[in-house]
Amino acid sequence: MTLVNLFATVRDKNKRIVPNLKQDDFKVAEDNQEQKIAFFSKEVALPITLALLLDTSGSEQDMLGAIQDAGSQFISRIIRKAMKHW
Repeated sequence: MTLVNLFATVRDKNKRIVPNLKQDDFKVAEDNQEQKIAFFSKEVALPITLALLLDTSGSEQDMLGAIQDAGSQFISRIIRKAMKHW
């Protein structure tokens, strides 16, 4: 038997995360063949990889401070949203 990790985020029609789902709420199929779910767990603290690219070319030198501020505000908002889900 080969084990495969599958990660899923389930949202409702209003894009809110659906909490408290159980193994019985899921079905997994491969080539139209239902597969057994051997292990099931709810993970709420998975790591995130995030990259932010800032244009620091010569044409943006006069705006560099504003660009850095906008980048910092974006990262702060992402971190705050992530912390609310923990």
